Amino acid sequence: MAIRSFQKTVAAAGTALQVSTDTAKRVYLFRAHQGNGGTNMFIGNDGADDVSTTTGMVLSKADPPLQLECRLSEMYVDTDNNGDKLCVMQVIG
Repeated sequence: MAIRSFQKTVAAAGTALQVSTDTAKRVYLFRAHQGNGGTNMFIGNDGADDVSTTTGMVLSKADPPLQLECRLSEMYVDTDNNGDKLCVMQVIG
């Protein structure tokens, strides 16, 4: 069964993590968790399987969900605060 929704925790700010190993191309919603202590998260891929403050799409708690068609295995997330979470939900239908 495909992943439908989950939260990805970035334990160490400044260390990008692969969002998932799922290689299927689907439409997802991405949003910074409302309980995050930091201001921003960064999502994307700089071409070297990494993302940072200068190469990623910025997501803040105040932003609406970002909708992307992608492979989660190609997406990376980082944050400006240890322990912040990225919320991911597959768009179905």
